[in-house]
Amino acid sequence: MKNKTVKYAEHLEQAMIESRGVEPITAIDPMITVRDAYDIQLVTIAKKVATGSRIVGKKIGLTSLAMQQLLKVDQPDYGHLLDDMVVENGGAVPFSRVLQPKVEAEIAFVLKRDLIGT
Repeated sequence: MKNKTVKYAEHLEQAMIESRGVEPITAIDPMITVRDAYDIQLVTIAKKVATGSRIVGKKIGLTSLAMQQLLKVDQPDYGHLLDDMVVENGGAVPFSRVLQPKVEAEIAFVLKRDLIGT
């Protein structure tokens, strides 16, 4: 039997493959924790890396109080940026890559060296 982390990661992967929206995992499993969500993300990223994707950066989202309130969260989130997510300056995102297009301005930094911390 699969643990819930793998089960939910596969659920989200299948939705992505089929380009369809799904019910939020928090609605499916109201007891899910923030730690569970990050574990699901790590399973997903590990699988993508294992099949050829490269991690090219990290992101922090939901940094504004307005977006946190809109999505009913109380803290920013973070994630990984993969090479197939990159859109160069002046580039376009094909409409087929999005389900519910929205725009949130974010600040990006290109660092000369990796950040290393404790």
